[in-house]
Amino acid sequence: MGHFLKNFFDAFSTFKTFKNEVEKETRKIVKVLGSNNNGKFISLDFTKYCEDNGIKKQFSQTHMTPQ
Repeated sequence: MGHFLKNFFDAFSTFKTFKNEVEKETRKIVKVLGSNNNGKFISLDFTKYCEDNGIKKQFSQTHMTPQ
């Protein structure tokens, strides 16, 4: 079940395929999507899809500095 991106524009469609396969195999629902906040998962369509499917998006900090 490997899903590699040829370019960033494939992220949304690849995620939808991955989500469907994971949910069928595990019989569990994807609830959270973690990302490093570099832009692949921030499009309006992707955000709406996540909202419509109850998927919470969690992004890491991009420029963290130790305090």
